[in-house]
Amino acid sequence: MFHESITILAVNPGTKYFGIAVFESEDLVYWGIKVLKGKWCSRKMRNVETTLEKLIRQYGVGMLALKKLHPSRSSRHLNCLAKSIERLAKRKRIKTLHYSLSDVKASLGAGVANKMALAECVVARYKFLANDLQKERKHKHPYFVRMFEAVAAGILAFNRLEH
Repeated sequence: MFHESITILAVNPGTKYFGIAVFESEDLVYWGIKVLKGKWCSRKMRNVETTLEKLIRQYGVGMLALKKLHPSRSSRHLNCLAKSIERLAKRKRIKTLHYSLSDVKASLGAGVANKMALAECVVARYKFLANDLQKERKHKHPYFVRMFEAVAAGILAFNRLEH
């Protein structure tokens, strides 16, 4: 089905680091983890906003896929960050799609029981991320999982555009 091409910025927010992915149609053109060092402060929030603004400008983003925060796994600072990202999207007139982890798992199909399985599904689609998956398997504490969730959210957003 033909539809207008749109650039999607997918964000998995966090107060220590956040995952991001940029899609031009189905092509994953940028992905990564942004580390936020130090205690939470307004400067850190501005750093996130500046990073996202640069990506929006550089890639001509038309849609934001933003992870819904789970009430039991969020904090005052994380909620504030998510609201700040939403305000940024509104100011830039970017449509926002909110997604949950269960939405993302369901969009990838049966058998996605945990975050590592989610990462494996993402790598099956984007083979060039295999090295990041190998690194993630070696980490005691999850690191790249935020990026894999952001990539999966971008896939979900693109699939929703097609319907």
